[in-house]
Amino acid sequence: MMWWVSLIQRAAKYSITIIWWIFRFSTWPLYRFFSFAVRIGSIGPSGNTVSVGLINQGATCFLNTLLQTWFLTPEVKQSIYKLNSNVAFVHELQSLFNKLESKEEKYVRTNELTMSLQLNVFKQLDIEEFFRNLINKLNAEVGQGDNILKLYQITMVQSMKCSVCEEPVTEDCFFLDLPLSILSPDSSSEIKSLEESLKMFLEAVTLDYDNAPYCDTCNKKTKTKTRYYFKQLPQLLTFQLKRFGIASNGKHYQKIHPQISIPLTLQFNKSMDNANEWCFKPTTAKKKENSFRSKTAYLIMYRRESSENQDNDSQNCPLISGADAGYR
Repeated sequence: MMWWVSLIQRAAKYSITIIWWIFRFSTWPLYRFFSFAVRIGSIGPSGNTVSVGLINQGATCFLNTLLQTWFLTPEVKQSIYKLNSNVAFVHELQSLFNKLESKEEKYVRTNELTMSLQLNVFKQLDIEEFFRNLINKLNAEVGQGDNILKLYQITMVQSMKCSVCEEPVTEDCFFLDLPLSILSPDSSSEIKSLEESLKMFLEAVTLDYDNAPYCDTCNKKTKTKTRYYFKQLPQLLTFQLKRFGIASNGKHYQKIHPQISIPLTLQFNKSMDNANEWCFKPTTAKKKENSFRSKTAYLIMYRRESSENQDNDSQNCPLISGADAGYR
């Protein structure tokens, strides 16, 4: 039975949400054993709680995952602590983080927070959609001061060039997360890595025929080349892997599970030709310890690497690293 205890200890170390209530519906001895394993796993050698779990209320795993990620990201945690607001969900979010910080309890409930957000805890929500909605809600109700929107906001440029007049047109675009495909453009093959998908996202494409845009200089629709590039990189760089596609019958969406390689670090360098462009620099290293593979990973967050020494909390967070900018 010791492997169970070891597994729970590892889960507690990385703040995996504890969903122990499920075992209430199983046999009583199994529930008693699992509860005992949780108690052992959440206590360190000195008797102190190593980490604190969040109790699932029904279908709130998406919420618990996001909350633990935010709590383990120093910039986000401090930004939330600094918020000076009487808004109920902000107060409950700060209170929850205080409980996680104090480690007085081995696992805590999120009931007050979900009530303040008016969430139906028995309805599974999309974590990427919930992530964007909650950040925008914080920004709208608290204002432009200390908030987490600026930590995630990506500034990209859409560059378009008409094939007739060759007049370049650029427009700034803002993202909280970048949608990356895990299938080729014609859906005939699977993309093997996040780096390959990001490279494809940044490649120039030609818009023609029905997709041709209107050129103000030529006063007509023309064949045009367009591409996106990074203008400003955020402190926290987030990608959404597009794991939903149209079913073969063409009538509904279905979840797809191709295995994809996700690197632990990303690198960006300043363009030699454009001072406002950050160029993605794919790595050539193929060592297993530099990446991991997953059939279910969906929302990937990287944290920008600083030249300064990171605090203890940052060892659990993803970063960005490279010659000019890096993420892990």
